[in-house]
Amino acid sequence: MTLALLLTALTAPASAGPDLVRPPPQRCLPGPMFSHLVEDPDDIVYAGLDEAQVASALEVFLPQTRRCFPDSIPDDGELMVLLDVSCGGQVDGVSVLESAELAPDVVSCVGETLQYTPFPAHDVPTGVSVAYTVRFEAPARRQP
Repeated sequence: MTLALLLTALTAPASAGPDLVRPPPQRCLPGPMFSHLVEDPDDIVYAGLDEAQVASALEVFLPQTRRCFPDSIPDDGELMVLLDVSCGGQVDGVSVLESAELAPDVVSCVGETLQYTPFPAHDVPTGVSVAYTVRFEAPARRQP
């Protein structure tokens, strides 16, 4: 999954900053009915988070990553991350899988900032891992 963020004039320092607050945990959704009757736990099928839920959560939160860019607008860049999301909708971990054309401090800041993304609750008790790529585009380079 790839989401694009158009960068505008930015003045924030490259830091996740103290103004972000981790969302409170939500109540985990119940798992599949009759799962207690299944002998092998690996045979249980959970709903987890679907692509629309992930895209919606990230589209709302991604503008928060603007704080990670220095005063000047950078060249276009991409960042592929893996988010570990608890059943209560909190991000438990962020791993940067790949980055292109972004400074290391920006990559670090975006990773730290994404830890505050609120996701909807889901039914996987051990959490889900969501991989996605975000493209950062400077306004002058954006295609119509």
